[in-house]
Amino acid sequence: MKSEYFVRAILFVAGLAAAIVGIGIALAPDVFYASYQMLLPDGATVRSELRGIGGFLAVSGITIFSGAVWLSQRAFALRLGILLNGGIVLGRLLSFAVDGTPSLPMLSAWTFEVATFVLLLGAVALNSTSQNKNLRAA
Repeated sequence: MKSEYFVRAILFVAGLAAAIVGIGIALAPDVFYASYQMLLPDGATVRSELRGIGGFLAVSGITIFSGAVWLSQRAFALRLGILLNGGIVLGRLLSFAVDGTPSLPMLSAWTFEVATFVLLLGAVALNSTSQNKNLRAA
């Protein structure tokens, strides 16, 4: 039972974080990126790209969050969370290697993303274990 609460808590936090970031990027990209010490160039093209990514993050976050609420969504939400966070973590690692070290706020975000990714991997293992126990009990 404790493992179910852990899985739900991780999905709640991971989903909420992705949704908040996505909404921030979609609705106010200049403000959002200023928090990372980044100034966006003028023009609709950059904002269109960022708002699209923001929308994707927001919808993904809501879907991940849904796994904390509905058992029927849990396995999909865990897989989506791992793909989303794993992709972000790997992309930032590539950037570190190619572009160098980013600002401290960006490093802080990456640390949160790595922790979330690792916790989601643990949640998948716990969720699989609890599902196997339920199958044996039936």
